[in-house]
Amino acid sequence: MIPYEKIALKCSERLKKWSLGDPQFGDPRYFPKRLALGNFTEIQPHYDESRVCFVDGGNSEILNTPGFVVHLTRVGYCIYEDTVKIDENVIPPSVDFFTVAFAEQRGREIYYSVDVTPTSDRFEFLLPDADDMLFDSFDRTLMDGLHRAPLTKVANMSRAFIEWKLAEELCRSVLNEGDLLVRDGSLQTSVTGESKYANKAYEEAQKKRVLFSGLAKTSNLFTDSGMPLFSAISIMANRNELNTKRWYYHPIVDIKAPDHRAVMLAVKLHPRSKHVFRFEILNSQAEDMHNFNDVTGLLARNANDLTFPGYPYGLIEADRIARVRDEEIEPIRIQLLSALSGLGSWSELEAFIHATDAHSVIDEI
Repeated sequence: MIPYEKIALKCSERLKKWSLGDPQFGDPRYFPKRLALGNFTEIQPHYDESRVCFVDGGNSEILNTPGFVVHLTRVGYCIYEDTVKIDENVIPPSVDFFTVAFAEQRGREIYYSVDVTPTSDRFEFLLPDADDMLFDSFDRTLMDGLHRAPLTKVANMSRAFIEWKLAEELCRSVLNEGDLLVRDGSLQTSVTGESKYANKAYEEAQKKRVLFSGLAKTSNLFTDSGMPLFSAISIMANRNELNTKRWYYHPIVDIKAPDHRAVMLAVKLHPRSKHVFRFEILNSQAEDMHNFNDVTGLLARNANDLTFPGYPYGLIEADRIARVRDEEIEPIRIQLLSALSGLGSWSELEAFIHATDAHSVIDEI
């Protein structure tokens, strides 16, 4: 019998003894602040004529071989004024791309080249620059530990580039002064070349006076006691009877990294929420704010859905719009394989496919 009681006791003892600690960042460009009760500010839900735009992306694998992969990539957005979804005709709510990543020899090294093709020529303005779509397979920003970066990761990263391009275009042609753009995820750029696209989006947001932000559902940040950072902030709030309030927590850290142009907050956006999220605002815009209630209050107005209280339903909708579902992929895979067969490439393709599908055969035994 599995000793459930022993496992439960070990976990319970660890939780009881676990101190909150203080924020810890391994990067010397981050200057953490000690956790302090005075850093909590209650959020007052805020409404004005500003709109909130939510941006997300999704992708799914069509083919995966050792030499090349094919993905369907989708980016999407939605706009809310207070709790009402606003339809825009300038850019469709979702745009699809086919992403193909190939391995190729360059000198003595293996590189990955990525080709991105929109399903309509109308959306070529969202394509990343071709010069930025070549990656060293041992690029440390992409590697899997000490191993060569997997091809599929490069295909995934093209989605991030396109998301930044979409955010830039939304700021330019759709959003107005005082509107808030919220991307799914933080404002930290992690892959070679990504900062170029983030910076262009930031420049357009600053030009139009659109507030640029990001909200992340998950975080891998910790305190120096080993406790997850946002759990520590949440526990501190609960111990001090803030569990029935909306609040934001700031400051957490001073960030001096050019690839992470953000002010970081922790936010609880609904009194009944069990979740605390990482929320970031473009640093040059945050510097001009006396406090963060207008921004967090605007976001809190969009976080009242009782199916997930405290999480903006605009992000739920953006995820729904951008998600590529499994049932969409199989017909596309069949058509692509048929087209390849029609071009006389089936025998070569079969060799690629059978180099990776042994796991699926074993799983079926």
